[in-house]
Amino acid sequence: MRSPLSRPTIPTGPRRSSGWQRSPIPRTKRVEIQAARRDYLWCGLSLLLLLGMQLVAGVLIALLMLFASLPQELFMPVTLVVSTVVGDLPPILLLSRMVGIPLKSLFTGEHHLEKWVGPGFLMMVGASFASGYLAVAIEALLSAAGIELWSPELTLPFDLPGCVLMLLAVSVLAPMLEELLFRGLLLRTFTRYGPRFAIFASAMLFAFTHGNLTQGVGTFFMGILLAVIAQRAGSVLPTVMIHMFYNTFAMLINTAVELPSEVAVAAANGFFVIFGLVCVGYLVVRYLKRRPVFPPKCPESKLFGFRRLLRSWPVDVFLALCFLMALVPAQMH
Repeated sequence: MRSPLSRPTIPTGPRRSSGWQRSPIPRTKRVEIQAARRDYLWCGLSLLLLLGMQLVAGVLIALLMLFASLPQELFMPVTLVVSTVVGDLPPILLLSRMVGIPLKSLFTGEHHLEKWVGPGFLMMVGASFASGYLAVAIEALLSAAGIELWSPELTLPFDLPGCVLMLLAVSVLAPMLEELLFRGLLLRTFTRYGPRFAIFASAMLFAFTHGNLTQGVGTFFMGILLAVIAQRAGSVLPTVMIHMFYNTFAMLINTAVELPSEVAVAAANGFFVIFGLVCVGYLVVRYLKRRPVFPPKCPESKLFGFRRLLRSWPVDVFLALCFLMALVPAQMH
């Protein structure tokens, strides 16, 4: 008979972990998590480099205005050209090297331009028109609370050099470089950890990069649309062309609205409303006919998705800086 003070025999065999203990991560998953951390680190650092280079571009433009006696009407076009090239090109080259995605590979695949460019442009205008009302409602609520936010108004100047530079910046350089960065490098990097996660993550970062609420709402939905097209086409060439056509269209509408003629303004507003409603209808019909638009859910995205992305400190700093930029009052711009 066993004494009450004697210790019970500990059974041998596999131990069961208690409910609060985590099971050890397999070595393969650990390697994948480290790779994801590295990819997210360089994605965040590249976006921080983008903000830093835009500040450098601002200094260069200030020096140009000071020493080169740049005419006032060329200030905005030159600012856009310099900030686009100086701001976007270094992050693209850095991220391409660090995540191992050659820039040439972004244009491979079956482009099917006739399949994507026309319908994609119509869907972009529809997404912009629909989300514009949401942005106006949010802006009205903030204005009622005494918060006046800024929003850029890109219009064509009425002199030939300024018009050429503005078209070069808005219709050529910005679409090409932004698509290489967001629908090219960032989207393909995130696709390693889930295609659906990649669509929404790249669209979120694309929206925050614009640094203002009015553009951010629309660019988030347009970023989703462009990411879906880039994934299904396997190339950024269709999205580059769609982005070029959309930016040119938006700038022409903004320019017509700023004309001194009341007839021209009314005609531009009426055309935009009618065309926008047609595009919204096309967007809805196309979505209903071709569901599901998004790729199926991927189990890897639960492990490497937004929780893992938002644990990367450069990404957090980038989002915080863009959020603060969006809250800067209009008077300070």
